[in-house]
Amino acid sequence: MLRKNWWLLLCTGWIWVSTAQGVVRHDAGGCTVVMADGRGELSIRLNYGNCCYLDQVRVHGRDVVAPATGVCSAVLVAGQWTTTRHGLAAPAVRVEGHEGLG
Repeated sequence: MLRKNWWLLLCTGWIWVSTAQGVVRHDAGGCTVVMADGRGELSIRLNYGNCCYLDQVRVHGRDVVAPATGVCSAVLVAGQWTTTRHGLAAPAVRVEGHEGLG
């Protein structure tokens, strides 16, 4: 049964995180948000320090992406790749809906 619902503003959109015993930790100084389920099966970390990408994805305790590349958005325009890994203005990030977070 799902007992907690959290709304999380990430970069330019809303993402709804709903977990039974999950954790959302916002480190404003380090420009990261960690979202994890309560069973240790999935943990993702959003890095938003002049970028916006997942620099850590853990499944059952194993890292499944390279931190240097992570998971990001990218677009090819006129033969030039642009990604959300670097060169962005620092986005506003806000965690709502749970006491003690943010």
